[in-house]
Amino acid sequence: MVWANFADIDDGFAPLWMRSPSTMRTPMRICLYTSTALPKLGGQELVVDALARCFTADGHHVVVLAPRPRHGQSAEMKSLPYATVWHPRFRSTRWGVGWYRWWLSKLHAAEQFDVIHCHDIYPTAYVASCARSLQTVPLVITSHGGDVAPDGLLARKPQLLARYVAALRRADAVIAISSYTEQRVREIHWPVRCLERIPNGVDLSLLSRPTDRPQQIPSQIEPGKYLLFLGRLERRKGVDDLIVSLPRGEQGKGLSLVIAGDGPERDYLQRLAAQTGLSDRCWFAGAVTGDVKTWLLQNSYCLVVPSRLSEAFALVVLESYAARRPAIATALAGLRDLIRPGQTGWLVPPENRDALAAAIAEAIAQPDRVAQMGRQARVLAEDYAWPGIARRHLALYEQLLPSGGMQPVRAAALCYAVAPVIVPTTALADAACDRVAPAPVFPAGPIAAADLAAQRAARRQVLMERAGEILAFFERLRAVLPPETVLCNDLTAVCYWAHAAFPVTQPRTFHYPTGFGTLGFALPAAIGAKKLSQKT
Repeated sequence: MVWANFADIDDGFAPLWMRSPSTMRTPMRICLYTSTALPKLGGQELVVDALARCFTADGHHVVVLAPRPRHGQSAEMKSLPYATVWHPRFRSTRWGVGWYRWWLSKLHAAEQFDVIHCHDIYPTAYVASCARSLQTVPLVITSHGGDVAPDGLLARKPQLLARYVAALRRADAVIAISSYTEQRVREIHWPVRCLERIPNGVDLSLLSRPTDRPQQIPSQIEPGKYLLFLGRLERRKGVDDLIVSLPRGEQGKGLSLVIAGDGPERDYLQRLAAQTGLSDRCWFAGAVTGDVKTWLLQNSYCLVVPSRLSEAFALVVLESYAARRPAIATALAGLRDLIRPGQTGWLVPPENRDALAAAIAEAIAQPDRVAQMGRQARVLAEDYAWPGIARRHLALYEQLLPSGGMQPVRAAALCYAVAPVIVPTTALADAACDRVAPAPVFPAGPIAAADLAAQRAARRQVLMERAGEILAFFERLRAVLPPETVLCNDLTAVCYWAHAAFPVTQPRTFHYPTGFGTLGFALPAAIGAKKLSQKT
């Protein structure tokens, strides 16, 4: 018999990146599949680019797969350190989407990816879930918010819900970049196999280097004497609230507002600035990149993010922090995750112009406090540096690979019928624990994280107090198994099953952090263990 270490009965609560890492298998072959990529500029495009650069710098082979850009490739795309492959643009968000799996399957046949990381639940993760050739490749999903926003695709086309659910069911791991995206995943489909909170990152080095003043910035924009809005000009961003809330009279003397971005509301916002007599104090910079964006961030008085609707993750807040500038923002979920009131900025209720005006006035009246907040913001930003965030992604990928300990469920389910005498110890452990303290059963729908943590903690306390009963019951359970049964940890069970089904596969023994047992690999064995427990 083969016995695994049974010390960790209930070790499934710590985030994967905090657990004991396996021996890193390098290089990995990673596909980042996204519905939008450079040369288009936006939060999701910059995140995918940053991850691809970091992974490549660590020696991994990275391919970005995306729909072909509308206006062709820019010259800069040819100098990227990673490969980009284009497939035809999605002609519809409903019809023919599954057909695009052909492009992903073709690319996988050529590249033999170790991990597919989709940067949407829909359409990209749904496309990956439809590809039969990828059923044994770990699938990771990150929603950047647009596909789950209250005014987003799913809200406009609720008939797509079944496809969202199919993608989440297929995923081996889902990454939540904020509390907002975690909440939305829970509302769409719960539970998922693995949910990890990994935020987006920021390029500290870029925003730390002094930048010369670009020529296109008008002379009336003086360093330290303007508020900065940076983002798309659409109603959900609340720029109209910011214009109306700008201080007037003596209090606002010498203070300008720079509105950097473009979008469908630009003409309306320019008219609003004229109607309120603020045209001479508002500069509409248009979409900014490179040195212009960096200079504006580094030389602003503070950033203002007046969003009136969801913010999945306000990357611009981290960029402002990296430039040592605090932020004034509305108290939406994705912003509350980043802003510490009184330390790195202010939070005000959304669509409350009086509260926004009061926060701006308070900031203007306390320049020393704003400078101190900027220093604290920079310290906080260091926790979000891209190299560290990329390592957390890689740690998750490693856990999903055969050598990392979380082989996809499909392999265990496929091979179980071939060699049913293999029983993972986690299945027996779960049966023993359930006999003493049954696992909580949660109702359908979203579960508050605090409730989940409280019930887990309460169960864990009972299990610790009654460890003797658990071990005694475990021994009785083990004694009734057939003599030919092999007991091992979960991943070893998967390898034995695979070896029985496919003789070319060599069985290997790895440590696998328990806690995912019956959910991840041992569902058939767990059912058998439950039946055995009834006999004892």
